[in-house]
Amino acid sequence: MGTRSDYTVFIGPPGPSLSTGTVKALLALTTSRHTVKFGFSGNGWDDFDHLWVEALNASEAGYITHFAMLHADVMPDANDGEPVWLDTLIEELDRLDLDMVSCLVPMKDFSGLTSSGIGDPSNPWGPYRRFTMREVPNFPETFNAADVGYAGYPLLHNTGCWVADLRRDVFHQVDEEGTSRTYFGFPQRVHRQAMTGRWIVDRESEDWFFSRGLHSLNAKTAITRKVKLTHRGWAGYKNYDTWGTDEHDYKTAQNWAVPRGPWDEIHGWFDFADIYHEQVERMTAMGGHFVEVGSWFGKSAAFMATKIRDAEKLNRFDCVDTWEGGESKCHQRLANKEDVKSLGLDLFAEFNGNMSRLGLSQYVNPVRMPSVEAAALYEDDSLDFVFIDADHGEEWVRADLAAWWPKVQVGGVLAGHDYDEAGPKAAADAFAVEHAIPIVKRCRSFVMVKGAESRLASSVVDHSVRSEASPDPMLGNTAEYQWV
Repeated sequence: MGTRSDYTVFIGPPGPSLSTGTVKALLALTTSRHTVKFGFSGNGWDDFDHLWVEALNASEAGYITHFAMLHADVMPDANDGEPVWLDTLIEELDRLDLDMVSCLVPMKDFSGLTSSGIGDPSNPWGPYRRFTMREVPNFPETFNAADVGYAGYPLLHNTGCWVADLRRDVFHQVDEEGTSRTYFGFPQRVHRQAMTGRWIVDRESEDWFFSRGLHSLNAKTAITRKVKLTHRGWAGYKNYDTWGTDEHDYKTAQNWAVPRGPWDEIHGWFDFADIYHEQVERMTAMGGHFVEVGSWFGKSAAFMATKIRDAEKLNRFDCVDTWEGGESKCHQRLANKEDVKSLGLDLFAEFNGNMSRLGLSQYVNPVRMPSVEAAALYEDDSLDFVFIDADHGEEWVRADLAAWWPKVQVGGVLAGHDYDEAGPKAAADAFAVEHAIPIVKRCRSFVMVKGAESRLASSVVDHSVRSEASPDPMLGNTAEYQWV
């Protein structure tokens, strides 16, 4: 195949069959400037390494210069008069002096999340952050980890459509036992979860395993949007245009949206550092009165207490919790009474121990009682900020909102976590409609301002302000203003 033999490329579509889209993409290579050799073993997932071995052997024998892979559900667009997808990828390889370049590929859902992103060098069992189709238009068309603010981190590739220059030494390195240092694998582990002692399983995807291997060898890799393609599922998910429900990868937000600090050592779920930081910053020297409803082991409380201490303002910070767990199940997060009791956890002792160990006890006032009962202890219009992250059942969140909203003074803020979950979202939306309050969506949290009922809410997403607590160059301001 090919009309001009600049390079000789081995194309390997993995899997037992070819889709119509794959066939079209392969037929388009008849106009490629490169000579193309086609390999297809008809196996399953182990095709990856079978094809990779065939390519390595062929390159070392001098038969090919490059290896490319195309998955059956990844379909590059064929545009008349424009270079075919393979030529575009190889052009980027040469232009940027890369070892490997892959295409950006969205996931098969409407969130807009992609299967490309950033890895944590110290944790192979999940991404540090994935890119979304709403943020990648702000990146260069072809980018590496440093280009998006993560120099030194692994760049996680999707291997649905990619090409590697096998003339590069990086792909032919071996360890002391003679094993290739670049290959595809599905490593997994079965281990006890530190907090609960229960057995769990972790698994890493083969393309991210390959990506981390390349990163460990200091390979030069990049991701590009210059090849327009569709990831075919029950709908077609395109890797171009700005779309998707998620502005950022909120599921990993506690990795990248929270500054490093001693709270990292505390078990819990915390991705709203920017909200806490802003509340401390807006207080005068006389300070304010904050309440956190649902504190668990104290991860978010430790962050707030640290900010209060460092600000040297007269802030009062109350943490309201039974420290016995909630009434409803919460996505197997072990946050209900039944799990807490069965595991023999003393959450209150753990909370106090964490505050004491970090030297924060004097900045935190624990209030050990149910949320609604605790709210009765406070005067109406007396609080500057209330954050609700207790039981996630809809009825419980409704009760918390009804109990705490009157306690917030005009100009104050009531916010809550897990707005992406059914219970908190349904409760918050219903409350906002009932009281004619605009909701501001912040990452996975919702924010309501007392007194905003009489003002119009902006319908524009503002990315111009970056929180000091979240200085991530990809983040900007995560606020989404909406009427519900």
